[in-house]
Amino acid sequence: MKYLLFTIPFLISASALDVASIRSSVGSSDAKFTTHSSTKFYEKYANTLLTQHPVPRNNRTEAVEINVSDSIPTNYDVKDIFPKCESPTTIFDQGSCGGCWALSVAAVTSDRFCQAGVDVVLSPQDLLDCVGGESKGCSGGFTEDGFDYINDEGLRLIECVPFDATDGFCVSGGCADNSKSTDDKKYFTTSWAQYISSDEAKIQSEILENGSVSAVFEVFSDFFLYKSGVYKHVDGDYAGLHAVSLMGWGENDEEGTYWVVKNSWGEDFGEAGYFRVARGLDVNGVNMEGGLTAAKVQV
Repeated sequence: MKYLLFTIPFLISASALDVASIRSSVGSSDAKFTTHSSTKFYEKYANTLLTQHPVPRNNRTEAVEINVSDSIPTNYDVKDIFPKCESPTTIFDQGSCGGCWALSVAAVTSDRFCQAGVDVVLSPQDLLDCVGGESKGCSGGFTEDGFDYINDEGLRLIECVPFDATDGFCVSGGCADNSKSTDDKKYFTTSWAQYISSDEAKIQSEILENGSVSAVFEVFSDFFLYKSGVYKHVDGDYAGLHAVSLMGWGENDEEGTYWVVKNSWGEDFGEAGYFRVARGLDVNGVNMEGGLTAAKVQV
């Protein structure tokens, strides 16, 4: 199955985002996250969320075989393990562009090159502008198609095709007109998109072995008020889908077990652009362990 990701209009109206009620519900629950009172993230990003329509996948995506590691650490975070790489600590702001699918794919592929010893930040704009077919740039697309494109055509550096969060023309050769770089080298994966198991230990083992993975995250209205801590859905309507980068995990006595996730809503969101979400679908109430894709990189 493949996740059809297209932008949709607001599923919750401004009047339905009852900030006071949501904050009260979170405060009186056993949730381990804090909230803010601003509606700015809702106002800026709610209409960039995506919708999911599972349909038969007619191309080359396969399930990756994962051997569970014998030594899965309690805490692991790609950005801490590879501090000399730029990619894991690079946060983009997608603005009004529904291109989270491309941002997630570019971030995951960059992280995987980092883990393989190549320090690059690849361009999500290259994907937005060039991936065709059913993917429609800022109007939504498939993470699978993004990984397939990198296998077939390669992906250029952010310096070569700068990110501007708009739909543009695909640059077939060289760098974009607004680029100051002349390095138009393309970076490739060695496989098309691969589905990652929803088993927690296998997800962790895949990240340990190859790097971050792309995840489809179910957004509820309380997530727009997330400030810090370990998020789990408490109150508020379903708002849509969002592609993010799953890059680690951890646990502690106060907050329990969680995933570490990179968002694309700028550095002001959450924990400096990242968020943590409770591990386990029966715990967090959102589809964090499903809809996972990635691809191996060529070095």
